[in-house]
Amino acid sequence: MYTVNTWFSNETVIHKATCPYSPDEHSPSGEGNPPNPYRLGPFGLQTAIDEAEKLSRHIHLCEHCFAAEIAEPEPRIAFETYENYPNPHVKIHRAGCGEIRKGGGTDPKRGKYVKHATYAQAEAYARTTGLPIENCMKCNPRE
Repeated sequence: MYTVNTWFSNETVIHKATCPYSPDEHSPSGEGNPPNPYRLGPFGLQTAIDEAEKLSRHIHLCEHCFAAEIAEPEPRIAFETYENYPNPHVKIHRAGCGEIRKGGGTDPKRGKYVKHATYAQAEAYARTTGLPIENCMKCNPRE
């Protein structure tokens, strides 16, 4: 369930009904704002959005109770590159390949791993190193 809070300033905030923060904390600053908003609801989410749109063009989700929904999703890591310094080359692997970190690969003096969401990003990064580029023979990342 959700509630809709609106102020005379035409600012509207949608809260989850269980939001632990008082509507006063979300009140826009400035002179002339009332101490308490008009509170509507509880509603289902679509009804809350519809009611908010009737009241205002400036609609916000409560940053406290919608933190997980507002946050940027973590990119999916599908590939890793390994820059090998003693044997100069960059190898592209699929994430989870058994060859990754097989020889250790965690000593920054020997090389480093970098994660990438796509093969194109991994290949583009590998080109920036200036080292020869290899694809792992075991996981065959190009397929």
